[in-house]
Amino acid sequence: MLDRQTALALDAADPLSSWRGEFVIADDSLVYLDGNSLGMLPRRTVERLQRVMQEEWASGLIRSWDDWLDLPGRVGDRLAPLIGANAGEVAVHDSTTINLYQLVVAACAMRPDRHVIAIDSQEFPTDRYVVDGVAQSRGMQIRAGFDHLDDVAVMVRSVVDYRNAELADVGGETARATAAGAIA
Repeated sequence: MLDRQTALALDAADPLSSWRGEFVIADDSLVYLDGNSLGMLPRRTVERLQRVMQEEWASGLIRSWDDWLDLPGRVGDRLAPLIGANAGEVAVHDSTTINLYQLVVAACAMRPDRHVIAIDSQEFPTDRYVVDGVAQSRGMQIRAGFDHLDDVAVMVRSVVDYRNAELADVGGETARATAAGAIA
């Protein structure tokens, strides 16, 4: 086990330690290890948002849309090589939660003859909230789990379990859902 002095010396020698200054840290004593979801706020983000509000929006007004409208494609083009895609094949969209909502609503509309949405009871909380809201607004039922899919309109399943990083067999589960007439 390391003592505090050794740990501090290792931190000081860490080549990544300079990155700490890139983030807003309101409480220096806080040890925050949940960076997989909502990590620390980058200082550059604060600066960029200030610039957008003060320069682009305040002075550009509606003319700012000329630059903003094609941002999803421009950012997508920059991200495309990271996922093995070509320019023009990726667009950055809303948040994951908004995208999931839109996809579940659209998928339910594609299966108007079915009134069940299947989702694991341990799925990411906001995903379950989305499914709950869609089911409630459409008069549908929610089924916990994927054992019975014959009457399911939509199956919602994450690739990665947020609690332990376990990978799901999404390909196999999608094939099984599709064979049962559900949209995955």
